[in-house]
Amino acid sequence: MDEADWRKCLDTTIATLQSLTPAEFFDEDTLRYHSVEHDIEVITRAFYLDRAKLELVLAQNPVARACWLPLNPSDLDRMEVVEIYWRLGENLADERNVDGALVEPFESGSLVAALMRIRDGLDQMVIRAE
Repeated sequence: MDEADWRKCLDTTIATLQSLTPAEFFDEDTLRYHSVEHDIEVITRAFYLDRAKLELVLAQNPVARACWLPLNPSDLDRMEVVEIYWRLGENLADERNVDGALVEPFESGSLVAALMRIRDGLDQMVIRAE
């Protein structure tokens, strides 16, 4: 996919998230997400990460949860898009250890805000070859 296709994918994912209630997004009885989680997973594997740009962030956040998306969406304003993208991937990756790792960012609005920043910063991202 090219940048325009990824922009459409992000727009669709954002619109879906904005239409969901917390209970629709994550079913606490079954510990399962809405199918939009798959779309988020695809997005987190779509672009290369420049690890050199993340060195300072990695050094400052040695504990996994400190690497997640912040719960206050305005905290994303001070971050570069590559850091936001990396943090989104960290939230998703930690799902294997913490059921519902995406729930708090969803409920706080930072998940949608992060995806919007990624969409708006696609020109800074390097798309992986398919």
